[in-house]
Formats: sequence, C-alpha cells, structure tokens
Amino acid sequence: MRVRRTIFVTVLDALVLLALSELLDSFVLDGFGSALGAAVLVGVLNALVWPALARLALPLNVLTLGLGGLVLNALLVAFVIDALPGAEIRGLLAAIVVTIVLAGTTSVINYALAIDEESVLQTARLPGLHRDPFDRLLVCQSIVHGMTLLTPDALIAQYPARVVW
Repeated sequence: MRVRRTIFVTVLDALVLLALSELLDSFVLDGFGSALGAAVLVGVLNALVWPALARLALPLNVLTLGLGGLVLNALLVAFVIDALPGAEIRGLLAAIVVTIVLAGTTSVINYALAIDEESVLQTARLPGLHRDPFDRLLVCQSIVHGMTLLTPDALIAQYPARVVW
C-alpha cells in the first residue's frame, strides 16, 4: 500500500510540474518523462537531504520567519531541475513558485490519502457491495471523517456515505 501511495503521489507531482511548466515561461519540461524524473528527484532529495539541511538552516529560518527555508528549498528544487536533461528553471522566483505549489499540492494529496486506524476498522463493517478495496477505504474515510465523496460510481452511492454526482 505504501509503495502504491508513493507512486501515486509522485505521478501527481509530475502532473503538477507539467502543468506549471505550461503556465510559467521560466520553467520548461520536455514532456512527462522529464516531469516524472523531476518529481522523483525532488521527492528523494526532500526526503533524504532536506531534513538535515533544514536542521542546519534553523537559525536562518528563525531570523527570516521561515522565508529563508523556503528560499533554500527553492534553490534545492532549482538545482535538481536544472540537473535533469529536458528540464530548465530560470530565476529564483520561478523556483519559489514551483516549490510552493509542489509543497502545497503534495500536502493536500497526503492529507487526502491519510489512512487512520478507525477508517481501516470501518472496512470490516461495510456491506460487500463494492469489490475495489481502495474505493471501500475511501467510503470508510468519508464515513469516519464526515467527508463528501465526489464520484459517479453507483455502488459507492449505496453506502451510508455522503456522495455527490
């Protein structure tokens, strides 16, 4: 499940990067392959390098109320993107915009995919209307957290969850 989630988040990050490259003149990606490579490398560096770098830059973050960390992360993202073939980012402002949008969308995706114990336990209580385990988990999260599902799936609409479509 964790591997699928990581792949899903990485592909969505790649799509976000691809969309940003269409919107920003100073950010260029030569297709989905470049976007996927950038998403993977940014994800790996943010997971492995950023924690140590953030700890070293803590005084800078305190003095700048977090803006120093944002700029430092943007420089890291710009370095990674410029190192890839078929990818280019020109200017610190473009790097900051890419960093903010990527961090924001990744946070929203991770929040939406957060699975807690109560949601998992709820799956055992659901009637067996739907065979897809991921859809059943989404239904459980909707029930437990009081969220509304946006789906055309008629089987999901038969569960005691709020469904719109």
